[in-house]
Amino acid sequence: QSGQEIAGRLRRKRKQVLDCWLQRVLKEVPAARDLNKTVILDSLPKFLDDLEKALVSDHPAKALSSVENECAVEHGQERAELPHYSFDQVITEYDLFRQELISNLEADSPPLNIRERDIILHAVFCTLSVATQEFMRVRAAEDRKAAQTLRDERGIREHVMDLIAHDLRNPLTAAKVAAQMIARRPERAEAIPQLSVRIID
Repeated sequence: QSGQEIAGRLRRKRKQVLDCWLQRVLKEVPAARDLNKTVILDSLPKFLDDLEKALVSDHPAKALSSVENECAVEHGQERAELPHYSFDQVITEYDLFRQELISNLEADSPPLNIRERDIILHAVFCTLSVATQEFMRVRAAEDRKAAQTLRDERGIREHVMDLIAHDLRNPLTAAKVAAQMIARRPERAEAIPQLSVRIID
């Protein structure tokens, strides 16, 4: 019965929870300040839908499984793709969400019982865990891709330098041979202009 009460309270206070959380994120998470409200909210409305179902379910962990997978993976991926978001800022978002969720739900009587609090905390912490793992997976893949791009660029640069060095070496070799011929045969002074033309060409 109390699960029904808290689920109904969550439904009624949903906008308030999201608005309070959004205001705090804009103040406390630097990477969020220039983002659109929809981008910041991301999958949290879906998270609240699933949490509401879990509060009235006989098997809350099962009801929350989609939260831990779909919402958390999506949230982690989207935050990882935002260049100014850090791992710590993702954690801060979830901590602020936990605070706003609990404080808004407990503003009315009766307070949350142990089961309801456990369901809420389990949902938040499991989602946080999956989202941060996904965040790190995406960032690591981006780092590997950037490193490969750097290696590819370095390889292209080295190849171009080899070609340039080869092209430079050929005329220099001809000039060196001509200069050696002049040095070896000083008696052929009349051939110097002809050899000079070969060096210049």
